[in-house]
Order: sequence, then structure tokens, then C-alpha cells
Amino acid sequence: MSLVVVHLRWDGVDPEQYERLCRALPEGPGSPPGCLSRQRRRQGRAVLATEVWGDEWQAELFVADLGDLLAPTGLGRPQVVAFAVPDCFGVSYGLPPARTRPPTSAAPVVPHPRPPADAHMGREPH
Repeated sequence: MSLVVVHLRWDGVDPEQYERLCRALPEGPGSPPGCLSRQRRRQGRAVLATEVWGDEWQAELFVADLGDLLAPTGLGRPQVVAFAVPDCFGVSYGLPPARTRPPTSAAPVVPHPRPPADAHMGREPH
């Protein structure tokens, strides 16, 4: 399982639209199930949002429903970029640590060293 980071961007957002957007996509306890983090920021007339989702399926559902969710704001669909990150980063969001490799029951086998290939060079034959 991987975490999914979703970046959203709206251009040409006025202050009233921004307030409606904040109500439609609340941060903190108002975030939907599976959304581990949601942050918004304004940059000029653009609004940038970053969300972290616990799994790909929930992130895909969110992005698919985004048009209906944002209809009351008067904003169109944002630019969307999503990518997966290894689930080992989930610890930052309170998820249990991911196993990086399956447990092994036997100790690893270390072979005996071989002599170098040129070990016989420079010796007199017997």
C-alpha cells in the first residue's frame, strides 16, 4: 500500500470564492475519511492545496467527486497532480510502521572466501 499525495491548483480565485472553497474542503477534523492531511495556501490569486491520502482508492474517489463537491463554490475543476509515495512515510501521519522486507527465520549464509584468481602467479611450479 502506498500513500497518495494530491496537489490541487485553482487560478483567478477571489476572496469570496476562497472562503467558499475553505468551507467545501475543510482542513483538520472536517477532512473526509482516508484524508490524512489537507493544507491550503494562497499565492496571489491562485490557491494551492496539498492532500495526503491513506490509500489510492480513496484518493481516486475524492478526485472523481471533486466537481460535485466544488459546484457550490463557483470554481471549476482544479489542475490535479497525484503521485504515490512509499508507505514507510505513513509514520508521519500516525500510521503503523511499514515492513520493509519479509521476516526471515534463518540466518543469512556467508560463503567462504575464494583465493584471488591471480594467487598462483609468480610462483614456481612444483
